[in-house]
Amino acid sequence: NQTVRADFNGTAFPHHNITSRFFRKDDRYLVETENQEGKQETFPIKYTFGWEPLQQYLVEFPDGRLQVLPFCWDVEGKRWFHVYNEERIPPHDQLFWTRPMQNWDHMCADCHSTHVRKKFDPDTERFATSFSEINVSCEACHGPAKKHVAMARAGDWKGDAFFGLADVKSDNHAQLESCAKCHARRSTLDLDHHAGDKFIDHYILELIEPWAQRVGQPTYHPDGQIDEEVYVTGSFVQSKMFHKGIKCVDCHDPHTAKTLAKGNA
Repeated sequence: NQTVRADFNGTAFPHHNITSRFFRKDDRYLVETENQEGKQETFPIKYTFGWEPLQQYLVEFPDGRLQVLPFCWDVEGKRWFHVYNEERIPPHDQLFWTRPMQNWDHMCADCHSTHVRKKFDPDTERFATSFSEINVSCEACHGPAKKHVAMARAGDWKGDAFFGLADVKSDNHAQLESCAKCHARRSTLDLDHHAGDKFIDHYILELIEPWAQRVGQPTYHPDGQIDEEVYVTGSFVQSKMFHKGIKCVDCHDPHTAKTLAKGNA
């Protein structure tokens, strides 16, 4: 009750002739919505996902996978909305909420929690995902803080304030190594990334692909600007700003998630 922020008082939400209903029964939060067979089904909410400005909800299936519902609660506006707005996502589409592209373990957890280990078992096709903290904590960007915290608690701090933490401030390259893990469209090489590691040791950044341009599915504009959901890094590293030394935090406050100045940079 303390973590759910949305209206589950029998609220109906219509989207493309399908009406979903959010309600409570026997102290459980439930949603009646379209299943992968295209029929209405009632699902219990297992977990909340996020706090503000938005909150989403996870449904656990019998095989243990956690799927993200396509409905999101606007905390400030106090309203439900569909994450794909006016677009209709049919049950056979890979973006339908019960499909792999909307699986929390596979698609969401790595960048929305700290020190995530997916632990997928190919034999049983089940995840046993673990994390140190459910949200994005200090260690998600700064790395393991055991030494840092021990020195602070001892009261005899000596040396640099960031002793024992990953270098995320020295220059724009070091900073991008920390930010790019989640702010890039990329493929995963391995699951052993730690804060401070080189991005290219663990991931492959998606670049401008000629084939994507030819088939009409480009992720970048020809000049390198963002055209699709590429999460900034691929475009930023092609810019004059990056090559002149501009860092992420020159425009963005990493702790408030707000820009330092108004307008479009």
